[in-house]
Amino acid sequence: DPDIYLKAIYFKSRMLGTSFVLVAGNFLVKGASAYTRVVSQAADGLLPKNSWENALGLERTFSVGAGSITALLQGTFVKRDEKLDTNSVSIARMFDRAAMAGLRWAPSERFTSLISFLRDIHYRGNFLHGEINYKLLDGWLAKAGGDFLGGEPETPLGTYRRNDRVFISLNVQK
Repeated sequence: DPDIYLKAIYFKSRMLGTSFVLVAGNFLVKGASAYTRVVSQAADGLLPKNSWENALGLERTFSVGAGSITALLQGTFVKRDEKLDTNSVSIARMFDRAAMAGLRWAPSERFTSLISFLRDIHYRGNFLHGEINYKLLDGWLAKAGGDFLGGEPETPLGTYRRNDRVFISLNVQK
């Protein structure tokens, strides 16, 4: 229809952030924080409002034979000025209050496996990720894994709980 057209409208926001990595004995302590301030807002007020996002993680690598195991604990805290909209839930809301634990096992340079579990503490959802990687040749990587989501239907993760996935891939890089 020639009477229909799209017009781009731009809304300004400002972001200020910082991050750090600290070595504490055998541990790495990692943190990040970002503040987003909306400068201009849509008349209907439906765009995201100001937010303050924070993450803190603790990582440790252990030698196991010729390989290694890396353990990671992480927490996130996000303060948003808008309430949760259950009509169009953003999966980013799973980070409002979340805890995550992960393990990466690398018995050799060719083979790695990873498993991580995220718990949405605020809205009570879960996200489980696992994968296995095998380096066939330089630039050739075979992968297999899956993502599994759970939670009540009107929560950030529960909204997508029927979107579990299993994948097998072959990645080639030049």
